[in-house]
Amino acid sequence: MRNYLLVLVSIFTLSFTTATNAQDEIATNATFNGFDGETYSFTTIANGNEDAKTIEFSDISAEILEQFDLKSDTFNGEIFSITYAVTAKTKAGDGAEVYVLKTIRRVAY
Repeated sequence: MRNYLLVLVSIFTLSFTTATNAQDEIATNATFNGFDGETYSFTTIANGNEDAKTIEFSDISAEILEQFDLKSDTFNGEIFSITYAVTAKTKAGDGAEVYVLKTIRRVAY
């Protein structure tokens, strides 16, 4: 009986952890503002009760940069559908949130 209870608690804990991680990614449409030499800046598009906010990504995967040359001015002002995560990791111990760009797709309006 004790082992049965231990298995149930373990399954519950794992399923809760998986559900929490799945909610960490955020999908939105955003306008690309440009690259300033250090960060890639996007401004989300306000909808409903959410205000627009500017998000800065300091590192973007080489795979995304091969698809879109975000270091040039070519895509400035373009709208993208992006998925990103906010990590608990801090940069240089400053305690700031770190945004990680997961996916990007150009949106045609």
